[in-house]
Amino acid sequence: MTDNLWFAALLRQHEQDLILYRRAHENFANRALHWILIPCETAGFLLMLAIVFRKLNDWERMPPHDDDDKKSNYNSNSPGPIVFASLAWTLGILSLVLYVHDDDDHNERNKDDPSNTFHSLGWGILACAFHVSLVPICNDIIRTVGMARSALLAGLVWTLAWGLQVGVGHYCWEKNQPNVANLDEVSYLAMLSSVVIAWKS
Repeated sequence: MTDNLWFAALLRQHEQDLILYRRAHENFANRALHWILIPCETAGFLLMLAIVFRKLNDWERMPPHDDDDKKSNYNSNSPGPIVFASLAWTLGILSLVLYVHDDDDHNERNKDDPSNTFHSLGWGILACAFHVSLVPICNDIIRTVGMARSALLAGLVWTLAWGLQVGVGHYCWEKNQPNVANLDEVSYLAMLSSVVIAWKS
């Protein structure tokens, strides 16, 4: 019973997050910009997390590749890869659950067209696959270009995505402030499910 109440509270919070997001993103161009850039922002953040987890563990240096560029690899006994993969999988499963959850608007549409349920399931699977696929992608980037360049890439991607959303999307097109300008209105769930919220809106 307690588990059901917790899950119901989670879904209610998600519905509230969607309302707040849609209220702050009424401009179509701004929504489209966020639809593209929020996944980029998430990818940059997860790449940085992958670097942090590698840094916290022992390293196994591989021979130099080409010039002085060195590759790095996890110590096979370190928990870093498991923790990072578990985090990405958790975000992926959360995305799937929240995407297929029927909010009030979706319930209304399903009365006339039940195929919308399969549409939501498809997008939920895509959102889940996006998060999960970042595990091998982030690991391959770090192995290929090294930790320092990966950190630079993660920072550039995150900063560019964030800057375009705020500077162009909100201040130029929407003429308002992003929701994060008032952190009291932004839930932790919204931060973890930002891709789902952007794609559902």
